[in-house]
Amino acid sequence: MEIKINYATLETLIKFYNENKYSFNPPLDLQVNSIEEYVAKLKNKAIIFEAWGGELMGLVAVYMNNCETKIAFISSVLVSAEYQRKGIAEMLLKSVIEAAISKEFVKIELEVYKTNIKAINLYKKFGFEEIFREGLLTNEHNGVGITFMKMDIEGAEHTPCAQRHN
Repeated sequence: MEIKINYATLETLIKFYNENKYSFNPPLDLQVNSIEEYVAKLKNKAIIFEAWGGELMGLVAVYMNNCETKIAFISSVLVSAEYQRKGIAEMLLKSVIEAAISKEFVKIELEVYKTNIKAINLYKKFGFEEIFREGLLTNEHNGVGITFMKMDIEGAEHTPCAQRHN
C-alpha cells in the first residue's frame, strides 16, 4: 500500500465517495446536498491523503489553509468497506498528523456524528479529545448529534505564516 497526496482525479473521487457513501454514519448522501459538489470542493480546497493498493482504498481530506490560527480541519475520513479494519485509516491519520507538524500547525479539529462510535474511538486513540464549541447554534445535523474533537500538536508554536522566515 502506498500513501499518495492529491493523486486521484475528480472523477475517481466522486466514484469512490458514491460507492462508499454507506460507510458514513449516517450515509453521506444524507449529510450533504450533493456528493459531486462536496467532492469537488474537497478536490479544490483540501489536501487529500489517499491509500492506494492497485485501487483507491481509503482517504482523509483535511484543510490546512488557515495560516493565522494554524488549525487544521479534517473534513472526511473514508475507507472502502472491504479494506476497513486493516489499519488504513490509522496510516492515513498518521500521515495527516505528520504533515500538520511539518507545516507548524498547532491543532487539528474535526466533527463526527455521535452515533459513529468506531470513528470516535479511532480519533481518541490518536489523542483527539471531545470539546464544546461556544457560539454554536446547534450540535445536530439532520437530527443526529455531532461531537467536536480536537488534538493539540505538542511542541508546535503558533507563528502566523506572515511572520515565519523561510
